[in-house]
Amino acid sequence: MPESELDNRSRARVSTLAGGIAAGLAGTAAMSGIQRLQRRLTGHNPRYLPASAMAELLRVRPQGRAGTRRLNALAQALFGATSGTMRGIVGLTGTDGTRAVLGTFALLVTTSYGALVLLRSTDPPWAWTGQELCTDLVHKAILAAGASVAYEALHRTERGPERRR
Repeated sequence: MPESELDNRSRARVSTLAGGIAAGLAGTAAMSGIQRLQRRLTGHNPRYLPASAMAELLRVRPQGRAGTRRLNALAQALFGATSGTMRGIVGLTGTDGTRAVLGTFALLVTTSYGALVLLRSTDPPWAWTGQELCTDLVHKAILAAGASVAYEALHRTERGPERRR
């Protein structure tokens, strides 16, 4: 077999992770929609934590409000793709349904909060108000659930209809 060809097992793994990335972007869209709705209902200004983190990591300064918004959108998309990859990893274990949502949520929270601790431009989660922490956890739960629903839909389509056991 030529090196460029993947065996069926490897192809399935790549498909699982690629589906995870697409699912993560769908989960990000769901989370972003909820965030917009929340801002409209509460009158709160958007938080640009993703942009702050990305600016620090890349050592860039966004120019003006529009630059910050663009950087924030890019950071959220990358976080979504990464989150979907986490969902794909959970998928490699054969886990689905509620357990997959919980596993993905746990990976999201631990990795994102662990990364925040390493940054200087943001406060660590333990310095946030209770409301900020709860809001962030709800957003991550929506992202995990949205990514899991999209992931399972993509894989159901790929495999064809299956019976639940």
